[in-house]
Amino acid sequence: MKNRVVTVFGGSGFLGRHLVQRLAAAGAAVRVAVRDVEAANFL
Repeated sequence: MKNRVVTVFGGSGFLGRHLVQRLAAAGAAVRVAVRDVEAANFL
C-alpha cells in the first residue's frame, strides 16, 4: 500500500474509522472526509 493515496468518505463512522486505521497501518496516505469534525478527533 505504500505510495498510495486513499480517500475515505465517512471516515469518522464505525466502519470508516477502522478502515482508516488499517490503511494507515499498511502505509497508505489517507485523506478523510467527515461531516462532523468533532467526531474525527481520533485522527
